[in-house]
Order: sequence, then C-alpha cells, then structure tokens
Amino acid sequence: MWKTLGGFWAQTSPISYILAEKTAHIHCAAVDVAFLRRPFLVVPQQDAPARDERPKVSLKSTINDYSDQELEALILWLQSDGILRSDDEIIASILPELGFKRRGARIVARLADVIARCRKSGLVT
Repeated sequence: MWKTLGGFWAQTSPISYILAEKTAHIHCAAVDVAFLRRPFLVVPQQDAPARDERPKVSLKSTINDYSDQELEALILWLQSDGILRSDDEIIASILPELGFKRRGARIVARLADVIARCRKSGLVT
C-alpha cells in the first residue's frame, strides 16, 4: 500500500521506500516488490532491538561538564542493542542524547576519546 507523506511516497510493507513524488513506479501484486524507472534505495524495515534502560545522565551545558563515566554509560547503553556502529555513528547517535544540536570539534574530540578507551578496554566492539 502506498501513502503520501509530504510530497513523497512511502510504501508500508516489509520493505520501505521513500521516493520522489514524480518518480514513475509500478507496484506489483507482491507487496514487497516495486519497479522504478530511477535508481532508488531500498531499506528493509527492521524491528529495533531492545536496549537496556537508559542511564540516568542529566543534560549539561558543555561537553566538559560530563564525566567520563557518564559518557561511557551512554555509549554502552547505545551499544546494548547489539547493532555494530562506527565511531561516527556512535557520535551522531549520542549527540541528541547529550542535548547538543551541533557537532563541534571539542564535542567530537571528547566523544572520540571516550569511544577509543571503551574499544581498547573491550567494552565496545
């Protein structure tokens, strides 16, 4: 079944599509197959694995206000769903949890340092 979402088409089925509205498409009888006349990206829908309970880390105004233990706890919580992530993916996922909207150099350097220590100690793979 196809639905319109703000000028884009999205298919609700085992496979998700986000397509430009003007993209010509033929939807087959099989719900999880679509043929397009343009290149496209197909992202299988996955049930997000459950994470452990989020650590009780309050929002702070700067990255230096967070202790290493608080940052490590958030990183371990993020990784508790079992999904492998690169350092950049971990940083991108942790930024909103810390309340930061921008990816500043000090923030990235501090998080990269904590991630490297977690990897070195074997806490994060």
